[in-house]
Amino acid sequence: MDGLIVYFHGGGWMLGALDDFDTLARTLAHRTNCAVLMPAYRLAPEYPFPAAYEDSLDSVTWAAKSITSLAGDNVPLVLTGDSTGGNLVAATAQSLRGKADIAFQVLIYPVTDIDFNSGSYTEHADSTILSRRDMIWFFDNYAPGEERFRPEVSPLRAEDLSDLPSAYVLSSEYDVLRDEAEAYAAKMRLAGVDVTTKRFDGMSHGFLRMHKLFDVADVALNDISEAIRSAVAKRE
Repeated sequence: MDGLIVYFHGGGWMLGALDDFDTLARTLAHRTNCAVLMPAYRLAPEYPFPAAYEDSLDSVTWAAKSITSLAGDNVPLVLTGDSTGGNLVAATAQSLRGKADIAFQVLIYPVTDIDFNSGSYTEHADSTILSRRDMIWFFDNYAPGEERFRPEVSPLRAEDLSDLPSAYVLSSEYDVLRDEAEAYAAKMRLAGVDVTTKRFDGMSHGFLRMHKLFDVADVALNDISEAIRSAVAKRE
């Protein structure tokens, strides 16, 4: 294996199971020649913040110490996640800065802020895929109090984004999360982080999991895979 990918699935911190993302993870492993570890983190409302965040920290810390047994060699570590999984990647990368050797982070239409009044939230408030109302419900169940403003929940609100791992950030045009994903990428870039951004026009939230059904999603997964392969190759 050329690397180890730790993949956190989305689902609003409340939904989703490993089986739902099995095909995506296997395809990613095949296209990157990396081992893929998918942690099953605790879900709200039974386990609100900081449960999922703490599970992500524990998973990545353990993975960093177990790379040889998981991937067969001391290969680079890559964090990847979609939606709220991308949120966990961003928060974990911030918290483990200087503590774990993370080679690369991939944020796929990530949740990065608590602002329900951004341009994309306003434009796509009533989306049938992910609506403004849906996101309010997710936040109310995962981080119902003032904790939602902390960078562990809203990574965009962190004061310092310097010295983070290089990143690939994917956004989709018809997505309430589009603006905050792109804002987080821009803020990392301003802090000196090497960031690649890709917006997929015409796409809605969650489209990547349909990579076996239509070409644009397959192209997006190929783009992510190429970015991971390139990042891993730079660390060899």
